[in-house]
Amino acid sequence: MAYEILPHTADLKIRARGATREEFLNSALAGVFAAAGARYSDNQEAARRSFRVEAADWNSLIVDFLNEAIALADENAEVLSEARFSALTDRLAEGEFVGRSVRGFDTEIKAATHYELCVETDERGNLVGTITFDV
Repeated sequence: MAYEILPHTADLKIRARGATREEFLNSALAGVFAAAGARYSDNQEAARRSFRVEAADWNSLIVDFLNEAIALADENAEVLSEARFSALTDRLAEGEFVGRSVRGFDTEIKAATHYELCVETDERGNLVGTITFDV
């Protein structure tokens, strides 16, 4: 997995990379929670949360998938750092998030946005995308 936290004047922006859609979404997931600055709790037990996200297209699925993770993490005080997919298409992501408990985050991330969302395939066939988040 690979991600970068990019400078942005008002919001938070990351660049995610992956050889497959699964890797790309997991890189984006890791990137957003790294950028949030999780303060981990002493509880080492793995957190598991089921998810099912449907969207009109791939770009909308990326945003909705990340927003589902952000909402679940906020609701349950967890970092959801990995997604294990049972199904993944252009319009459906289903599976289980895996993570662990946190005491809180340094930065409150409200939502992934469609603003400047750009996902392309590089010269090696890997997905590379930039995602902006409201903070």
